[in-house]
Order: sequence, then C-alpha cells, then structure tokens
Amino acid sequence: LQYVLQGGSRRAQVFFYATEIAVDAAGRLYLVNCVRDTHGMFTTREEILRYTARGRFDRVVYARVYDPRQRDSTLLQRGRINAVAVEGTRLRWYELEPERVVLMACDTAAGPAACVRSYPLADAHRAVADIERIDDGSFYYAHKSGRIFRYDAGAAAPQLRYRADDPAHQGVLTAPWEIATDARQRLYFV
Repeated sequence: LQYVLQGGSRRAQVFFYATEIAVDAAGRLYLVNCVRDTHGMFTTREEILRYTARGRFDRVVYARVYDPRQRDSTLLQRGRINAVAVEGTRLRWYELEPERVVLMACDTAAGPAACVRSYPLADAHRAVADIERIDDGSFYYAHKSGRIFRYDAGAAAPQLRYRADDPAHQGVLTAPWEIATDARQRLYFV
C-alpha cells in the first residue's frame, strides 16, 4: 500500500466518489472524481484529478460540469467519463455522449485534453456500461442489454460478440458490466 486518499468531499482538490483510477510510469495517480448533488443522486461534476506518487493532490487534468437542475437520468449515480488509462506519456479516456463515443487524450506532463476520435453510436450515454480500447479505431463495449459488441471505425455496424440471453449459455445469465482484454485481445467480463 503506497498511501490512502480520503474521499467523500465536494471541496476542490479532494475527491467525492472515485469511479476509476490509472497510474503512470512515474507513479502518479489519475482518479475520476464523480461529484454528486446533495442528495447523492445526480452527477453534477466529473473531473480527472492527478495525485503525486506520494498521494498529494497535483492538479485537475480535465473537468466537466453538469447542470443539476436538468436532473438528467443518464447522470443518475454515474458519469460519462469511462475507461481511463495511461499509455506511455498519454492519458486517454472515453466520453459517452447522446449520439457518439469520444476518445479523449492528453499528455501526462501537462498537455490540454483533446479529442482523438469520435465514433457515432446512438444513445451511448444511456446504453454503454463499459468500454475496452483495442486501438484508436476500435473498442469493445458492454451494452446494458446484456450484450458485448466490437466497434470498428468504418465498419457498417458494431459486431455482436456476446449475448447474455443466448440459449447456448443454458440458464447462466451474466449481463456484462465490466469488460477487459488481455495482451492477446481475449475478452473477459463480469
């Protein structure tokens, strides 16, 4: 155990609810901070916070603010930032929007966030439970209906890879919520 960070605060430079973490080669921690309204229901702010290798707050890498008066059902106890990871000197993540998935990235040193690629996908903010990157043009995503798809930029449609209600599973119903791949691109889920 390197250090412990105390959450549960809506104050600046402290996290409220951590939804994801990633660590770079220098040991810096990137934490997705999902701040909820005073009732704990709707996400009002999401940010990627960076902490030093010793657990001290360093900076806000990226932030999104949502209007709490809208009471957007897609922000009910969840946010839109997904699949945060460090690759070399690049931090990348996906954002789930109403009609697309956006791959975002920034340099871990101090670079501003920028859109790497945008993928059309209807109701991504409602339907996608998790994303696993394959490369900048492809990813797997777990759909809340219990299916997993492979999305390839330029393909006519996402390719179905798993269906929870497939009769071949003989009564074992597993709706994928978290997905991952290994170095050989084999797909795993829980």
